[in-house]
Amino acid sequence: MIVKRIMHKAPRAALTDARREIFGIPVIIEKAEDQFVIMDDEIAMYGVGDTIEIAMEDYRNVVKEYFQMLNSKQGKLGPHLEKHWRYLCTKRLVSGEVDEYKVP
Repeated sequence: MIVKRIMHKAPRAALTDARREIFGIPVIIEKAEDQFVIMDDEIAMYGVGDTIEIAMEDYRNVVKEYFQMLNSKQGKLGPHLEKHWRYLCTKRLVSGEVDEYKVP
């Protein structure tokens, strides 16, 4: 599979800011054949889609679900997952109950 890194200038509504961040998490946008892939180096999550917008929405959903899963297991997380939970607590996760969590 051939993967090409692409430069993407998206409107602010699509990305958190011009530095290619989603929820304040730096992301990499790549194109693999006919799919776009959004990934990060912090928590190793990714989203895919036929368009950049669909891949970004997939990434947002994956990160929200991951955070909610980590939050539901609080107190039982190993050090690596605890680090991910604390990292996500500092980010701008938008939507309902996700916004309410803060690092204790």
